Amino acid sequence: PGILASRCVVWLNRGMAKREAAGPRPGVALTLALVVGVLVGSMMAWRTPVATAHASKGAAVDVTEPVPGVAPELVDRLADVSVRVEASRCDGPVQGSGVLLDDGLVVTNRHVLGDTTGARVVLGDGSVRPVEEYRVQNVDDLAVARVEQGSDRIEGVDPLPAPVEPGDVIIIAGFPGGEPLQVDTGRALGWVDGRHYGVGPNQVLLTDVDVIGGSSGSGVFDRDGQLLGVVVSRDMATGGAVVIPAALLELPNGSTPVGWRLC
Repeated sequence: PGILASRCVVWLNRGMAKREAAGPRPGVALTLALVVGVLVGSMMAWRTPVATAHASKGAAVDVTEPVPGVAPELVDRLADVSVRVEASRCDGPVQGSGVLLDDGLVVTNRHVLGDTTGARVVLGDGSVRPVEEYRVQNVDDLAVARVEQGSDRIEGVDPLPAPVEPGDVIIIAGFPGGEPLQVDTGRALGWVDGRHYGVGPNQVLLTDVDVIGGSSGSGVFDRDGQLLGVVVSRDMATGGAVVIPAALLELPNGSTPVGWRLC
């Protein structure tokens, strides 16, 4: 992108020099300036990572705006159990979201932690906990990580599934784009085949809540704060979140943890 932008600037300079004798052409100049701006902006965006996996300390969650239809107490609870997952790969950092369970476990997506050289989670108070190990599920795009527990233990959410029907109100809490915690509400649209999204053969839930990069692993809850599932993808036609139901979550049961990748 940098080479392309540089060449465009050279071409523009040559073109402008040839047109000096003919007098200024404001319309053409404005169009050319816009083209350069788009190219340079694209270059900047291409070079900017979503999040830095090696920052010294995370930022505390601060949900100051009320969420329509969600009790303030529930928003505070979701802020406690929602974590930002920061990992590093050989080709750079990666960032996603996760949900804190009991016993120092965090559920997120396999595509967030897979092939990473190391990872950590940032809790709602801004404290950072390294990921000691993680396990992945072979069929569904899910991963369960074990993080270092501090002296102040936070009670996690119950991963037991809750029934979901089309039209039910859902609440999604996560860190889209690496930004501070965002809590959104919407509705369940229905169940679809996970193979349509490349996330496994089981049924997944389609919702009307818009999500972007960084939302992978976000918790999906009902109005009582029960964990309904985990965001795994985005429907390209509607922009709505695709959710793996909590019923498919398998907690560690003695299986061998995945080793960190070496570059």
